[in-house]
Amino acid sequence: MKQLMMTMGLCLMAATVMGQKGAGLSTMEEGRQGGVYRTKARTMEIHAEVVATQQSNTTLVRFIVDESYKMLTRDQDLIKSVEAASTFRFRNAMEAMNTAASHGWELRSTYVARGRTGDETHFVMVRSIEITQPYSPWLDRGKSADGKK
Repeated sequence: MKQLMMTMGLCLMAATVMGQKGAGLSTMEEGRQGGVYRTKARTMEIHAEVVATQQSNTTLVRFIVDESYKMLTRDQDLIKSVEAASTFRFRNAMEAMNTAASHGWELRSTYVARGRTGDETHFVMVRSIEITQPYSPWLDRGKSADGKK
């Protein structure tokens, strides 16, 4: 009985070692020398609003994003597309939302608020981005979003 238990224990240990051989972390990644490297993509969601208002038989649509997204990512395509969408004059809210969706934005929620000129329809949009560093505005009180004082 002892011999059977010892044999089964050794077989189990051998199977465990063989199973762990392929599951370990690589020590030689992408030409690096030695050591263990862990890479973790840090992503987060940034928020924007499409705001539609009616003023004297004209629909005004704005695409609004807080300037802090420039501090969070280095994705120049995202930065250029947000700047272009923020200054573009959309014909209606659906055009703005379809344009934003084609750039990776998703509709999260909607609400209606009473503005100075009547009801404003707000569409809250989100987009996942890879961040390069955490954003801490309390550390940079004197700086603007582009890093200048």
